[in-house]
Formats: sequence, structure tokens, C-alpha cells
Amino acid sequence: MDQNHSDELLGNGDQNSLEELRRFLFKESCRLKNQESALDDQWQKLEKERSELKEEIDKAGKKLQEQRAEFEHDRSFFDQKMQILKDGYDKLSMDRKNLELEKKRIIQERMMLQEDIANADIRLKEQSAGLMNVLFRGADTSLSLKKRYKDLMKIFHPDNMNGDDELVQWLNIEYSKLKQEMDDAMGDEASQK
Repeated sequence: MDQNHSDELLGNGDQNSLEELRRFLFKESCRLKNQESALDDQWQKLEKERSELKEEIDKAGKKLQEQRAEFEHDRSFFDQKMQILKDGYDKLSMDRKNLELEKKRIIQERMMLQEDIANADIRLKEQSAGLMNVLFRGADTSLSLKKRYKDLMKIFHPDNMNGDDELVQWLNIEYSKLKQEMDDAMGDEASQK
């Protein structure tokens, strides 16, 4: 029944009409209570879903914050590792440059030392040649050369207190050279006769 029909029944005022109106109002009241109860149930269900959704959103938000914090921590850790690697690479690069410079310096020093050694060898040979000339001066025959060699060996032999290996080697070289020169000179004199 609608509003117009209920107004009509009130206006007529008979007993049947009023009874019908009461039944209608009772049914309408029951329907509205059922509808209100259904709406309350839906409201409670929606409230429950809303609170569950809010809890899920809160959980998701917390989880997202934790993931962001973990991500930031990981990124910070990664940045630290990258910085360590970069610093290590820079240090290796500097060490490589320093090593190259050191290598060049050592090569230059080696070349200078080799030049110094070569110059020292030349000076030593010149000095030893001068010394040998002094030690073997006056030995102009094969016999006097041999006697001088033996006398020098007695003095400078390494088994003696004042012995010197290097000087003995020089004496041997010079003796061999002078002996060869004398032998060659005697061979030339013999062939000229």
C-alpha cells in the first residue's frame, strides 16, 4: 500500500479499513525493521571489512616501510662497498703509477750504475795496466820475466797473509800477455835471420 491509499482508508474511517490499515502498518513496520536489521548487518559487515582493510593497509604500510628501510640499508651498504672498491681501484691506480715511476727511476739508476761500472772497469784496467807495467818493469827477457812472476806470486798469493785473489788474476793475465809478446818477438827475430 502506498501513502494515498492509507490516507483514503483513514478518511473513510470504517472498522475494516482501520484494521486493514493496522495490518498494513504492522507489515510495513516489520518490513522496515527487517530492512533496518539487514542494513545494520550490512553496516556492521562493512565496518568489519573497513577495519580489516584498514589493518591490511596498516600492515602493508608497515611492511612497505620495513622494505624501504631494508632497501635504504642495502643501498647504503652497496654504496659503502662501491666506495671501498673505488678507493681500492684509485689506490691501485696510484700504486701502478708510482710503480711505473719507480721502475723508470730504477732503470735510469741501473743505466747510470752500468756506465759507472764500465768507467770503473776502464779506469781499473788502466790502473792495473800501469801497475803491471811497474811490477814487470825491467823484465825484458823470458828468464827475468819468469823470475819476476814467481817473486810476485810468492808475495801476493792468496794463501799468504797479504795475498789478493784479484791481483793474482791480473798478474796471471799480464804474465801470459808479456810471455806471448816475448815469444812472438823471438819468433819474429828467428824468422828474420
